[in-house]
Amino acid sequence: MRRDNHLAAVPLICLLLVPLPLWAYLDPSSGSIMLQMAVGGLLAALAVVRVYWRKIRSVLGLGRKREDMSEQ
Repeated sequence: MRRDNHLAAVPLICLLLVPLPLWAYLDPSSGSIMLQMAVGGLLAALAVVRVYWRKIRSVLGLGRKREDMSEQ
């Protein structure tokens, strides 16, 4: 990397390290929305696992072998 690129990054890094005052207000509905997003994300991840369960088992080597299936 050229030296010019390093010099250009110095002001950006200094700007990111300076703490700025931040005023924020979270009302009760904000917490409710965050909880809904977390639950929805978890359910979506479980749905993806359920859809691709056989592929996941075959990749991990947990699938049944054909000999085992013929015995039942």
